[in-house]
Amino acid sequence: ARAPPPRHKGLPMSASIILPLKGTKPAELSNALLSYYADVTKSRPPEAAAAAARTLDQVRERLSSIKALSDTTADAAATELLAYERQLAALARRLDNAGAALNVRFIWRDAFRPKQKVEKGDLDWERVCTLFNAAAALGYAASRAFRRGAQADAFKQLQRAAGCFAAAHDMVRPAIWGLDPRWEPASLSPDLGLEMLSALRDLMLAQAQHAFHQKAVDEGTSPSVRAKLAEQAALLFGAALRTLDSQELRDYVTEEGSLFKPADDSWLRRLRAAEARARAIAQEEAAAAAAADSSYGAQVARLRLASELMRRAAAAAPDPRSGLQSRVFQPALERHPRGRRTPLHSTLYSTVFRRTPLSSHPSCSQRRTTQGRDVAQRQLERERERQSRNTSGAPYLPISPPYLPRRHPALRPAISPHVSPISPPY
Repeated sequence: ARAPPPRHKGLPMSASIILPLKGTKPAELSNALLSYYADVTKSRPPEAAAAAARTLDQVRERLSSIKALSDTTADAAATELLAYERQLAALARRLDNAGAALNVRFIWRDAFRPKQKVEKGDLDWERVCTLFNAAAALGYAASRAFRRGAQADAFKQLQRAAGCFAAAHDMVRPAIWGLDPRWEPASLSPDLGLEMLSALRDLMLAQAQHAFHQKAVDEGTSPSVRAKLAEQAALLFGAALRTLDSQELRDYVTEEGSLFKPADDSWLRRLRAAEARARAIAQEEAAAAAAADSSYGAQVARLRLASELMRRAAAAAPDPRSGLQSRVFQPALERHPRGRRTPLHSTLYSTVFRRTPLSSHPSCSQRRTTQGRDVAQRQLERERERQSRNTSGAPYLPISPPYLPRRHPALRPAISPHVSPISPPY
């Protein structure tokens, strides 16, 4: 029979990894475009071109006014940011040096450290920063879809977010590499470094894999397939965590403290909790696959590891007052309570994890148990019969030496007091 799927649900909104937005300052893009057109063509721009330039300015001003995402703005912001980036890409293909001739300075703030600002004068820089905000908006929209149970929508949006980070990485890499780089590597903000962009791409792919796994759970897919999907999600979470929790980036993603406010590492702690929870789910799914193959020993071991990993996730989660532990990790801990310690013969599997006892396994059938009791009873009767027939007065020695202490007198050889024994232990 097919094993029932685990009852874990998708990460709610408070447990999803939400990225902050990059802030920007106004830029006179329309005036620069019209002036460039007039200088090149030596004529006045047509009215349609002037209207399109003014629309581009209005779109940028509207997008720059978004300081934080919400349920009502995430989807629209993601759609408009991607449309704005496509317009910039089309414009950059028609200009030399990625639009550097426009002489427009685009100023963008760091996403994790808003006090840091970077200013560059080409359209590729504007596109990279726009792609970062589009990925953040898509990730927020995916968390909202995940919360209402639309795993398929969440999976698609997280895939698009990972694609945004991959595109930004492909644009930054040729701009900072080479003997004569267009951008100095040290001039970039840390949130647009190559390692950071790769880690954020893995993070979005990990959440997308988790959404696809949850979809497989809802559809009743086989345990072996669910185990592989969960394991891949855990590997992607681990790859992102190794980069973001490294010595170079750990302090960066932690919000700086002040005299009256401690440093805030809730974002990184949420990532650690998500990685541990993904590993716990992978072990739980592997345990379900082992149960389907009647490998009860492997199932018990994996469930014990899943329970321990879930406790690590709950310990790594941010402040319990945020509701993250109660809504995400506590239900999983209740599924695998540690329980009280009991003797080994009461079966660890049935007492610790409250599942089907080992006696249901074919190797532990009622027939074999009855046969074992009969054999033990016959052995005991034979021992009693041999003891009753012993009339020599010598101490009765059972056949099996383990029944006697190691230095029982009956096991010692007779040694003369005048002869030194050969074996020192005697």
